[in-house]
Amino acid sequence: MKRILAILLLNISLSACTTKNQVDELATKEKIILSSGKKEAIVEFYKRHLWSNDDYKIKLVNTYLELNDVKSAELYASLFVDSDMDKPGYRLTMADLSYQKGDLVSSEEHLSSYLKNGGEKSHYYILLGKIRANQKKYVEALSSFKEARKHGATDQEVANNTAVVRLLSSDYQGAINDLHPYFLAAPENNKIRSNLLLAALHAGNNDVALEVLKYTYPEDEATNRLSGLLVELDKNKNDVSTADNKIGKTDKRIEINKNTPVNNNILINENVKNTAHQTDKKTPNAKNRYCVQVTAWERPLPNEYIKSLKGKYGSLFVHYDGELFRYCVGTSSTFTKAKTVLNQVEEKGAFITTYHNCYVEAR
Repeated sequence: MKRILAILLLNISLSACTTKNQVDELATKEKIILSSGKKEAIVEFYKRHLWSNDDYKIKLVNTYLELNDVKSAELYASLFVDSDMDKPGYRLTMADLSYQKGDLVSSEEHLSSYLKNGGEKSHYYILLGKIRANQKKYVEALSSFKEARKHGATDQEVANNTAVVRLLSSDYQGAINDLHPYFLAAPENNKIRSNLLLAALHAGNNDVALEVLKYTYPEDEATNRLSGLLVELDKNKNDVSTADNKIGKTDKRIEINKNTPVNNNILINENVKNTAHQTDKKTPNAKNRYCVQVTAWERPLPNEYIKSLKGKYGSLFVHYDGELFRYCVGTSSTFTKAKTVLNQVEEKGAFITTYHNCYVEAR
């Protein structure tokens, strides 16, 4: 009997060791995947081992919420049981889920339960501030974020959420004031960077906008991206230029793009290629010139289209980069002057460029 009991105890002990080893192995894998920052891999890990650890349910839902995948978050939140709702973390997750679904009443109810069940006040006030902001109660939202800071929320988190409220209330300069110091201190923060860029664009502060873009892109590409963003912003504002504000004079508006019919019999003129590659050595600071690209084609533009563009803008420049003939107008010595030209260009998708030979005239 003693021998049988000893064997049973040994088996139980070995089973416990195996289980503990499995738990430790999963914990190690989870730590490695989390450190990678790859949200999709984190999701797959939690889904694969969903029944190995009760905490993986809520972690999976929270990860989906971080990815703004509300439908998937809602699907896996349905696995929560009644007893889970007694835990503060689950209540906060449900409050966040309801908030992202746009159900602000349900979100606030879950949030109140979260606080009553011992939830942290910093998290409570941050989410409450977001709810108030969506209700357009901006003063109350700002007050909630201040309370969150008092209870331990990080300065960056509070500043970012405060800036969002200022963006919603069209206080763009206020948002810049909130975010710029934190961008300088931690430019790798995506939320800070994105909201600062948005505020700078709306405030017309292109220097700050370019500064933000240059953190991610080389200067030339950052400049091009800025010009593209400015175009989109102008479209959204529905600003319509009058005939008096156009460069040159024409009664006929013609938009040139790759979808415009092309005569397939037109041959690429090698002289055009060579001319487009030339650099005007007499032109000072050629590399610092800005111009506005209005269209790009695989072949030279037909003469009638060249005449049309020249009629609208007074002059037309061509740059061949080995693949496309890029047609530009309005050479400028500064980005600000180039932006003025861009605002007067009619062609969709036009943007500011810094090609070295944007002053070679198209013929």
